[in-house]
Amino acid sequence: MSSAIPGFHELRIYKIEPGRVQNMVERFQGGLSWLFPRHGVNVIGGWCGIIGPENANFVYLMHWRSFEERQAAFTAFAADPDWHRVRKETNAGSEFLEEFEIHLLQPFLSHGLDRALPFDNPDAVHELTIYPGKTGMFGPIRDRMTEYELPQRERMGARTLGAFDALTGPRLPTALSLVEWPNLTAWQQAQVAPVARQALIDRVADEKSRHGRQALGRATQYVLEPVRVDWAPIERTRN
Repeated sequence: MSSAIPGFHELRIYKIEPGRVQNMVERFQGGLSWLFPRHGVNVIGGWCGIIGPENANFVYLMHWRSFEERQAAFTAFAADPDWHRVRKETNAGSEFLEEFEIHLLQPFLSHGLDRALPFDNPDAVHELTIYPGKTGMFGPIRDRMTEYELPQRERMGARTLGAFDALTGPRLPTALSLVEWPNLTAWQQAQVAPVARQALIDRVADEKSRHGRQALGRATQYVLEPVRVDWAPIERTRN
């Protein structure tokens, strides 16, 4: 696993009206594939949720070099008449986005998350896990991620893409991870592996003996199917 790249990431989790996820996919692969790059919005990846707390999720991740870059990019994007036309066309008469979450993230582990992921394995699925932490446990939270959570997934066949501290969100501290599994079957088998359950029990016992409590709370997990996009060249001219 590599060191974190400069800047920060922005994660958006959209709840889509049932039956209309494909409208969001078409918007992403269509108008947004050139509108986002036009204004310097650097999308790392987009995904449809296949397993998670909601049945109709669309998730995407961006990388920013600075808060000023983010502000300038979205200000220009929101004022672009082409965006308003694309939004109207893909809404097809009614808005399909019901609600959304925005998480600004500081990466502490990353692997190629400063540019669009290639999504070159057609069978791969990605696992996004959101871990609410306990107050005052920043050090143990990172230890849990780097010494247990991510190595355990890698031993079972996953590839770590990134791990993050949340800068904003409904609950802080929070840690997040993004990993790639070769296919859905590999992810499913990992969930029921006895060695994984025992390792968690041992890790929690160790945390309680050292800190008096667990570092992480109950996680929210999304299993995601990548959405492949032919992105236009990005125009990152702002500082």
